[in-house]
Amino acid sequence: MAAVGIAVIAVIVSAILDQLSALGDWRHALPTHYNREWVSLFTPNADFTALVPGVMWALLYAVVLTALAYRHFLKKDVIS
Repeated sequence: MAAVGIAVIAVIVSAILDQLSALGDWRHALPTHYNREWVSLFTPNADFTALVPGVMWALLYAVVLTALAYRHFLKKDVIS
């Protein structure tokens, strides 16, 4: 339950920060910045190039967070 709550709070904070123009290009790194790009795939002139930045950021997040989780669980004794 706590993980879901933290995820919801993270999405809300990210969406609020994405609205601040003072962040400039840093907004592109937020997880919710490209979350609506997939909607353009349902148009007759689907543009897949609009999805590339969002996919690259998602892959970067996945690799970094997986590496951090792997490093964290190396220190834990999960067998006992």
